[in-house]
Amino acid sequence: MGRFFKEKSGALLQSVLVHLLVVGLLYINIVTSSTSAPPPSAPPLQATMLNSKDVQKYAEEIKKEQKRVSDKEKKQRELEKAVKKQRKDQEKTAKRIEQQKKDRIRKQTALKEKQKLLDQQKKDEEEKKERNRKKRLAEKRVKDKLKKKQEREKARLAEVVRKKKEKSDAKKKKVRDKQLAAKKEADKKKIAANKKIARAKARKRRDKARMDALRKKELADEEKRMESDSLRETALEKQGWHNKMVAKIRSRWANPDLGSCTVFVRINREGIIQEATVTSCTNNDESLKRSVELAISRANPLPKPKSPDIFRPTFKFKFKPVSSR
Repeated sequence: MGRFFKEKSGALLQSVLVHLLVVGLLYINIVTSSTSAPPPSAPPLQATMLNSKDVQKYAEEIKKEQKRVSDKEKKQRELEKAVKKQRKDQEKTAKRIEQQKKDRIRKQTALKEKQKLLDQQKKDEEEKKERNRKKRLAEKRVKDKLKKKQEREKARLAEVVRKKKEKSDAKKKKVRDKQLAAKKEADKKKIAANKKIARAKARKRRDKARMDALRKKELADEEKRMESDSLRETALEKQGWHNKMVAKIRSRWANPDLGSCTVFVRINREGIIQEATVTSCTNNDESLKRSVELAISRANPLPKPKSPDIFRPTFKFKFKPVSSR
């Protein structure tokens, strides 16, 4: 559209210039003819006036033409102004469009740069993530390797400890078994010894019971014999023999005045003491009892009876202090 106005305004300007040139030539002819002509005579005066009217007519026409030309020029100027304004507007629009295009290109370029930067950042981030992933994977492999190594070392140490413990436990078990066997053997021996002691005590108790029974029987027999032999034995002989045995024992007694003890003695026909038992002493005095037993041991053998007929293997007597006899 700007190109159309540009072409039309050129043709219009040429037309106006041609018209102005024609009007100028006419005006020059009129002025030249009015100044160079000699003063007319009276008759030609009317012709001059007529010419003035014509000139005035032409002048009016020229004015009209000038006004028309001026209007045209004004219109042309206005048109040119409008065209110029339109051109400026078009130029502004073109510039704005160009600027918008540039801005759009710049924005697109900026967007492309930004997208490129974002893509690069994304790529860098992905590469960073990949590096970090590989780094973590490598660290994990190292950690797993170290962990497996530590586990193997731990298992090895545990195996060493286990073997040491097994060895120690076996050694301790061996010691315990040995101690247990020794204890069992000791207990066995102790039990055997206790059994032996128990058997000995039982045998001693049985022997004592048998001896007690024997003594009782012998005493009973002695009493019976004394009763049955009373006609053949005299009490004096028996008492004399008894007194001799007691006197000998008393002579060997170191403490005859300490107290009294009952003594049971069994002898053979040679007067050898076979058994001597102190059955009871005053206040159960053990020292007195031992002194009587010692005196009996020192008095062995005892005197034999003058007559074998009055011999008796057992007898009982009581030791008393001299002051109390």
